[in-house]
Amino acid sequence: MAYTKIADVIQPELFAQYVIDKTSEKSEIMNAGVVENNAELNRLITGGGTILTMPKWNDLGGKSQVLDDTNPIEVNNITSKSELATLLIRANAWGAHELAGALAGDDPMKAIADRVSDWWVRDEKSNIISILNGVFGSSSMSGLVHDISAQGTSAISANAVLDAKQLMGDASDLLTMIYMHSATFTELQKQNVIQFIPVAESKIQIPTYLGYRVVCDDSAPFLPKAKAVYELTLGGTFATDDTITVDSETYTVLATDTTNTILASSLVTALKANATLNGKFDITSTGAVVKFVQKVEGTGDRPTVTKSSTAGTVAIVTVTSGLAKSVYTTYLLARGAIQRGMGTPVSLTQVETDRDSLGSTDYLINRQAKVLHPKGISWVGGALISGATPSDAELANGSYWNRVSEIKKVGMVKLVHTLD
Repeated sequence: MAYTKIADVIQPELFAQYVIDKTSEKSEIMNAGVVENNAELNRLITGGGTILTMPKWNDLGGKSQVLDDTNPIEVNNITSKSELATLLIRANAWGAHELAGALAGDDPMKAIADRVSDWWVRDEKSNIISILNGVFGSSSMSGLVHDISAQGTSAISANAVLDAKQLMGDASDLLTMIYMHSATFTELQKQNVIQFIPVAESKIQIPTYLGYRVVCDDSAPFLPKAKAVYELTLGGTFATDDTITVDSETYTVLATDTTNTILASSLVTALKANATLNGKFDITSTGAVVKFVQKVEGTGDRPTVTKSSTAGTVAIVTVTSGLAKSVYTTYLLARGAIQRGMGTPVSLTQVETDRDSLGSTDYLINRQAKVLHPKGISWVGGALISGATPSDAELANGSYWNRVSEIKKVGMVKLVHTLD
């Protein structure tokens, strides 16, 4: 059987550009205009270095001056600022054994090559979500966060979205897209408030909400409702007839409670007999630790603990605070809110193919150098990251970002809400 080798399928120079073009074509968030290609960033990437400086002129300020024939008018200047962007260098490799193709009746490496651009689309979405998490984790962005998740009326609604967009004031008309979790999208469909705009000469329909283009993506942040968990640790020495009180249940230490492990087990038996406590928590012990797990999701009531002993100690901690409702994050974004650059730094090989002849395995290695930079924000984590360029976890670190432009020029708003 003749095999098509990966070197026959791929011409590295052409393949690299093909992947870049296809990634842009298939990215819905790019098609919505939020991620915008920036030729200047393309140029900066090839100039070397991992931190890119983008100087910008500030708007002219002040007021007009009264002109008269006695006093000359004052001359004002124009000031500047700079935003720092971080280079992202990412890579992945795929391989397949010849035997896999022989058994499948198809060439697996050709299939891999056909799917690389789709893989980069998904990977870039995770980059973008990490950046949004990091940017909005910065204290400098607190004025652009509308969090209603703890309020009485906490569900997604037109009022909630409009209150969020108002954070940008008279610049809110710059917001063009709403980026949401599929559960949020489904809830809005149930409310019958999603409208669809047909695309000319195609069967595609673009969903909109309150005039904003909707991008539905389960990468949008989501915190599922959770049960509260508490742990009570017994320490020191308890004597016979000492008491331990948990909420309304008081346990008197017995002579048979010779160790804190035995005492913890005895305490669990007494607490489980209390209808109120047993109705709220699953109560167990491991060693000298008594664990309370909320039976129904919610923030719960942390048990109160007191003791009569001066030698014995009790310490209760919150392991998980619990969450009564699932909490979702929805973003309102402006066109070009994230600037994107692609380029090839010196010595970076974008595409390589290799073959282990003895192992009968072909390999495809793909590398990308890019910038995904939120407008009006500076990357300040350059000296703090562990590698040459940041990981997604580091992009999501709020202390690594700082807003340098006024709020109205950032072009992104975060809405935190529930669905019920």
